[in-house]
Formats: sequence, structure tokens, C-alpha cells
Amino acid sequence: VKRNVVKLVCGNREHVVGITTAMESATIDVRDCGAKGDGVHDDTTNIQAAIAACPEGGRVLIPTGDYRVKSLFLKAGFQLSLLKDHSYCTST
Repeated sequence: VKRNVVKLVCGNREHVVGITTAMESATIDVRDCGAKGDGVHDDTTNIQAAIAACPEGGRVLIPTGDYRVKSLFLKAGFQLSLLKDHSYCTST
């Protein structure tokens, strides 16, 4: 929930009004953080960057592709969306 304060001016009178709105949910595509999903490059750092940048209530989108990943650290309050036809290769 986001709270905004708006000042309304009517003639020479001012009124301050508080407005509460729902936060816009954000979707972060891991490709926007540099993930390739080509099965060759290690996408761990890029996917982790997308998770770190995702605000509470947001979503990290992992589109179709072949992602090479190591360990990822997840946090509370976001959704991780994996689309169909994925392949993940983990390495140590």
C-alpha cells in the first residue's frame, strides 16, 4: 500500500488530502538483467540481480530458455515465474 499526499487549491484555500493506493506490482524479466538463457553462459548472477531488484509483491519472470545456474538466494514477498519449456543446468 502506498500513501500519497495531495494538496488541493480552491480559490485561495488549500486542502491537504491523503490518498492510499495499491502499489503497482513490478515484473522483472531476467533477460533485462543480462540473463541469456542460451545454455552456454552462467546466468546465476543475472537471475540473482533480478531477484534482488524485485520489490515486495513483484514478480521475477524467467522466460523460455536454457539457463545455467548455481545456487540462488531467494527472499520473501515476491513471485518467481517459470514459463514452460525450460531447461536448467546446475553446476558447482
